Amino acid sequence: MSKKNENVVLKRICIFFIGLILGLLAGHKMGETKMKERFHDRMMKKAERPMLLEKREKRKKLKEHLERTETPRIRVPR
Repeated sequence: MSKKNENVVLKRICIFFIGLILGLLAGHKMGETKMKERFHDRMMKKAERPMLLEKREKRKKLKEHLERTETPRIRVPR
């Protein structure tokens, strides 16, 4: 092989790997952006709901659940 052909092959190999690396970086960046966008949407959705009422209902349900399922604690000797 002549020197010129070796350089062409080497250039193509380098271009392939550079393109591969750039593609991976771009895909990673796009994934990060989508994650941030979904997180932001989720936070905005949470902000729209009335939290105090929701927390009060949640506490009430938890209290009722604990009253129903509470069992007497018996100490077991070791």
